[in-house]
Amino acid sequence: MASNDVEGRPLWLHRECAKLITKGNLLTLTVPPKCVDKGEWVAHQVVEQYRLLSAFVRVVSELDSDSTSICNAERCPTMSAGEHCYTWIDEDEQPVRLLAHQYITVIRDWISRKLDDELLFPTDPLGATANLYPHHACQTDLSGNSDENWLGCRSGFPQNFAAACRLICRQMFRIYAHLYWNHFEDFYHLSLEKSLNSCFGSFLMVTVTHDMLQSGDVQPMRDLISLWAANGTFPADSKLGGLADLDRGKYFSGEATPC
Repeated sequence: MASNDVEGRPLWLHRECAKLITKGNLLTLTVPPKCVDKGEWVAHQVVEQYRLLSAFVRVVSELDSDSTSICNAERCPTMSAGEHCYTWIDEDEQPVRLLAHQYITVIRDWISRKLDDELLFPTDPLGATANLYPHHACQTDLSGNSDENWLGCRSGFPQNFAAACRLICRQMFRIYAHLYWNHFEDFYHLSLEKSLNSCFGSFLMVTVTHDMLQSGDVQPMRDLISLWAANGTFPADSKLGGLADLDRGKYFSGEATPC
């Protein structure tokens, strides 16, 4: 578990540990190219964000010389992120508490099946109509779909595509939150904290901007969002900036004292 200071603050809420590799305005990452249907762009983002997350999961999941992993039953008896504990829904639609490494394995298998589903994430290039006819590109957002015009409708994506993307991103966030709350110190000692911060920052910017994550979904990491908003990592005019508590963020970034 990440080391806390005398105030109980996790390591990742220290200014020096919250730095990113990437520079510049992260909002530029959220703008789909004009010649690409938004459904195609969202699909690419979901797949790419999952690829990046998987690299960090491997760090805590791979077995070492004594056949144990960083994320194990003793260290992580539940899938937790601070005070939040996540459960999985079993075949009887009942909530089940799993060991964190079991939960992550189940989630990764579930996401992989979704991404490999040709009906949900079609890969037929003939379906990518927006590249051929950009003026027909469907630019629906993920906040609501009509019966006639849903996200990705002109590129062959099904009507439940937006809802599936939201579920996938919600589960990816839970894994990120667990990594921060329980394994950030491991990434820090491996000099991977800036890589983790960079990927998580871009993940948050894309998913919150395009309504794949809502305010309630990101609650376990609200303080880090506030810190990044206060130090300018997240622009003030972004949706993430609107979720931040700037007074807390300024305190964590060393710009203010606690009230």
